[in-house]
Amino acid sequence: MSLDPNAPFALYQTHLELLLRLGNLAQEGSCRLLSDSRRTLERAAAVQRSESARIQAARDWEGLHAASTAFATDALTQQTEDLRRFATHAVENQLEFAGRLGDAFADWQRATTGILRASLRGGA
Repeated sequence: MSLDPNAPFALYQTHLELLLRLGNLAQEGSCRLLSDSRRTLERAAAVQRSESARIQAARDWEGLHAASTAFATDALTQQTEDLRRFATHAVENQLEFAGRLGDAFADWQRATTGILRASLRGGA
């Protein structure tokens, strides 16, 4: 029983395809994380601008107190919502990544097995 002389090349090529696919998965995950972070920061900045305008618009101590209290309450609510949203996206992205990672390894395993079977049949 001997191996097909082309089998090492095919196996190496299959391994490189797996590495490229894994690299793409990691890059896509990083891009999603950055995008989620950017949206969270943009929302926080918009809330801060709005609250700052309310504080600047206050005409007396009562108005300033109401605006600053609303700012603290709104900021806490917004941060809680942003954290929840970010955690939800992180979990969804990790589940998708895990599924696609499993698919990549399953495809690699099928390809590698096919190459070895064909090589052993052809080289025998």
